[in-house]
Amino acid sequence: MSQKKLDLDALKKRIAALPPEKRAIFEEQLKKEIYKFLNKLLQNV
Repeated sequence: MSQKKLDLDALKKRIAALPPEKRAIFEEQLKKEIYKFLNKLLQNV
C-alpha cells in the first residue's frame, strides 16, 4: 500500500515539473484513463 502511495507522490512531482501546456494535456489523458478504469470496475460489481 505504501509503495503505491510513494509512486503516486513521485508521479505528482513529475507532473508538477511539466510545462503548463503539457501538464494540462497529460492531466486530461489521465482523467480519461481513470474514468475508463472506474467504469470497468463499476460494470463488474
